Amino acid sequence: MTASTAYPSRRATMRHLYVLSLVVWLAGCSGPAQVPFEEPPRLVGGIEGLQRRVVYPDFERRAGVEGTVTVTFVVGIDGRPSDIAISRSVSPGLDRAAVEAVSRAVFTPAKRQGQPVAVDFTLPVSFRITMIAR
Repeated sequence: MTASTAYPSRRATMRHLYVLSLVVWLAGCSGPAQVPFEEPPRLVGGIEGLQRRVVYPDFERRAGVEGTVTVTFVVGIDGRPSDIAISRSVSPGLDRAAVEAVSRAVFTPAKRQGQPVAVDFTLPVSFRITMIAR
């Protein structure tokens, strides 16, 4: 058996990796297709307002767990988030707190030609021990 028959060529391997990457990327797509818009969605109260609504879980606070959870979701034409998912996790407790905060958020929807449209949105939710001093 020669080396060329025992192993696939580099080109064949790269083609398989590309196809696998494309399949994984397509499987990760969710929500409405990203539509063009003239006016982006805006978080009512801003990121500061969202951060004030975040409840830091006691267990994570006592354990000193900090970080930024990245949440992806769809901002609907009514300004409400749906299809909420974690795209960057820190811990189960912080992830739940971030999802709860985002689910209570209200947005001005994105607009295209003056009409509201649903768009995908990504939002970081930061957890720092100093932020809980009230």
